[in-house]
Amino acid sequence: MAASVWIVIVNYRTAGLAVDCLRSIAAQIAEFPKLHTVVVDNASGDGSAEKLKEAIERDRWSGWAFVVTADRNGGFAYGNNVGIR
Repeated sequence: MAASVWIVIVNYRTAGLAVDCLRSIAAQIAEFPKLHTVVVDNASGDGSAEKLKEAIERDRWSGWAFVVTADRNGGFAYGNNVGIR
């Protein structure tokens, strides 16, 4: 039985880097069928959340990846806690 694994990626105005990270995870997804990824946009205010959602939809990653938008930028730990919740 495979364990369920959750990855939290915190993004702040670096949508391109977050998409690159998702792409590297996508290359491994077949080996980890219970892998899920939460990308937390830490109130970037630059359209990052929309870019991330578009990439997930375009590249058909929605089965294992999704975006959560934080209500404020409380820092890295805050973003991780948003993703964990």
